[in-house]
Amino acid sequence: MKLSTSAQAGRDAKSDVLVTVVPAEELTVELAAKTIIVRQFGGQIEHVVRQAAAEEGVDAAYIQVKDGGGALDFAIRARVRAALRRAKGGAAV
Repeated sequence: MKLSTSAQAGRDAKSDVLVTVVPAEELTVELAAKTIIVRQFGGQIEHVVRQAAAEEGVDAAYIQVKDGGGALDFAIRARVRAALRRAKGGAAV
């Protein structure tokens, strides 16, 4: 499923993430975070984002994740799902 509009969820703050989703032709994940976070947790964060997109039935979107530092998997998943639902025009989590 492709998105019809852009949306955001979360905050750019410590222990949280700001997720921005934009309609696109394919699923692309960009992680905007400190280098040390990307090095240590980038693969896991991308896995969680792709898994959340699959759970929402979205296979085409540009998803940017700005990790403020220390966000846990459940928070990342919830923010991604909320942003995707908003972009699809549904109720957010």
